[in-house]
Amino acid sequence: MLRFELQSLMESREVHQPLSFLVKAGFNYHTAHRLLKSNSRSIRMDHVEQLCIALNCTPDDLLVWEAPRTMGNLSKHPLKKLTNRQRKGSILPKIKSLPQDKLDELRLYIDKLSEE
Repeated sequence: MLRFELQSLMESREVHQPLSFLVKAGFNYHTAHRLLKSNSRSIRMDHVEQLCIALNCTPDDLLVWEAPRTMGNLSKHPLKKLTNRQRKGSILPKIKSLPQDKLDELRLYIDKLSEE
């Protein structure tokens, strides 16, 4: 089953007030609240686009797939890449605890990634 997973993406992006973030991004209060509840059976494509722009992500970053147990071995199915996403909140506490030489390495790596 495909699930819309916005809350963990918000946490990993250091969005501490998701509702106000979405309202500032152009969603009305009702829509923002519904999106954050993650129990929507459908989502409008223009909302997906709006979320992707606001969070600098792609639609597949918004989805998680839980493979049905009754469907047998789906280990090679393309949806498999949407399973077992381990977004565990912010990485900032880990970054803050790094020594200066590791921060310099990280900065170089981030610069390289941002050039791509």
